[in-house]
Amino acid sequence: MVEWQPFGDVARYVASVLRDLGYRVTLKIFPTGGSNGFPAFYNYVADSRNAVDMAGFWSVAFSTSPASWFTSALVCAARAFNDPNNLNPGLYCNRRLDTEIAHAIDAQIADPAASVPLWAQIDREATLDAPWLPLLTQGGVDLVSKRVGNYQHNPIYHILLDQLWVQ
Repeated sequence: MVEWQPFGDVARYVASVLRDLGYRVTLKIFPTGGSNGFPAFYNYVADSRNAVDMAGFWSVAFSTSPASWFTSALVCAARAFNDPNNLNPGLYCNRRLDTEIAHAIDAQIADPAASVPLWAQIDREATLDAPWLPLLTQGGVDLVSKRVGNYQHNPIYHILLDQLWVQ
């Protein structure tokens, strides 16, 4: 198991739970700064020669399109063996799912609403294959005063501060 220092406490907890369940767990935590920071962590995880079985990772979507999520790390073309720049650390490859993703992208371009059930099916199939297991989904809450108007929430950027006004 490998993790980056900011999430070291969570990794130590998960490792302890796995040990309690009877698994042999070795934990390697990469420090936050310098040449051993996040790039070193990610390159270590992504390189299949290191045979990392488990690593904590988070994703920040820069698009609300399901295509950005599924094509970034869940397609066969994203995996690269023995390469620290591998975008698919789990080396997951399901050619049938790749075909479904390509079809859903085409449908999304032609008719976004019609692509929704296709993306839902892709999500179900990928979840059943379990190339990764989500531990948590980070969320947030925006608190605003009664004096604030024009509150708007963007799924990527969250609260749109430049749109608020205050009485």
